[in-house]
Amino acid sequence: MSKIPHRRNPAKSNKTKTGTMVVYACIVNYMAKHTWAPSIAELAEMSHYSRARIGAYLELLEARGLIERGQGARMIRLTERSA
Repeated sequence: MSKIPHRRNPAKSNKTKTGTMVVYACIVNYMAKHTWAPSIAELAEMSHYSRARIGAYLELLEARGLIERGQGARMIRLTERSA
């Protein structure tokens, strides 16, 4: 019996990409107005996503090299790649 290759659900992939870019836009807009990064709670409020979902999107943004994160609150930094 042959295995069927796993196919990604294109709708789910697009939702993830859209959500990631919404969170990224929230970060960029917030940092343009303030001299510090937004907290996860602030990102959740701005984007209307849960804190858990924000964490997942931040991981994706970090993996793509658009942000860097450190330990503690408000430790998001835009990378040169994001410019």
